[in-house]
Amino acid sequence: MADTQKKYKTIPLTGKLMTADPATIGSNFQTLTNMRYTDTHPKSISGNTKINTTALSTYLKTRNAYHFRKVQPAESHLLVQAYNTGLTASQILQNTTAIPSAGDFSDTAVWTDSAGAGRGYFCNAPDGQLIYANGVDSCIWGGSEMKCGAFISSTAVVADDGTATNPKNFTDAMQNTKTDADNVCHIGGGIDTYTVLMLHGDGADASTTITDSETVGAAKAITAVGNAQLDTAYKKFGSAAVLFDGTGDYLTTPDHADWYFAAAPFTIDAWIYFGGTGNLGICGQYVDANNYWYFRYTDYISYWRFEFKVVSGGVTQANYRTGNTSVSSFSFNHVSLVR
Repeated sequence: MADTQKKYKTIPLTGKLMTADPATIGSNFQTLTNMRYTDTHPKSISGNTKINTTALSTYLKTRNAYHFRKVQPAESHLLVQAYNTGLTASQILQNTTAIPSAGDFSDTAVWTDSAGAGRGYFCNAPDGQLIYANGVDSCIWGGSEMKCGAFISSTAVVADDGTATNPKNFTDAMQNTKTDADNVCHIGGGIDTYTVLMLHGDGADASTTITDSETVGAAKAITAVGNAQLDTAYKKFGSAAVLFDGTGDYLTTPDHADWYFAAAPFTIDAWIYFGGTGNLGICGQYVDANNYWYFRYTDYISYWRFEFKVVSGGVTQANYRTGNTSVSSFSFNHVSLVR
């Protein structure tokens, strides 16, 4: 490297004082906010910025202040330890208006110091949290939202010893900012009384025991036909999924009034792993050639699409097809038919 390249470079600090936000610093430091130029370096301007529009009341004597900021989620809290006029009691108050804008402190205290507390001190803590101590109290605070240590769901009341029923660990999904299907958690509600068939496909690998988990009535008997079985290698939820090899495999259950939709609303919903091409039946009911319905993914004149058809008494009652619809092969696809 040439000697001239190792020498110090002179950066001209020619320009003018800029006090408007947002701060913009050019490549040659000609535009600064709340700073001034000196002979050797830029220097911050001494002074104060008003942060509240209305004066504090009752607890109006501040002894310490701290600007607590978080990235995930984005939060701004200006915290003050404020005493009453007699200096006999103190609280932690917050102003959530983002600096440098001015706003009022909340009337609701974040914390009320215990008797005998001295001056409070603040400092940052791991995982976007804050520590506050005043000689008597020691507190940790996460702002409006605090990262949870673990997020595990249970299909029944958690036992006193912490045992969960059919636990599912959503901790990683709940603690990141991703929003794809693998990073969301559907909780609450459970299996409602409108659900008349629910096949989770959980169980041991290669098992042919398929359980209906509906809660509205007696569970329906499910029979695996052909090589239909549970598989633990490919699954979307739980411990397994139902595997079909594409040649004569299906599940069957006895006829039931639940399969008669009439004019009522209904939903057929599934996560399907498409492992190949060809006409793929999703579900349906067959009485005879004049009475049947089906929902399938099919090749129609070189166009792949979903199709729902109902025939009653030899008359087509419904025949709906999507346009050319592609799916992701060798991965799970969410398919839902709703009326």
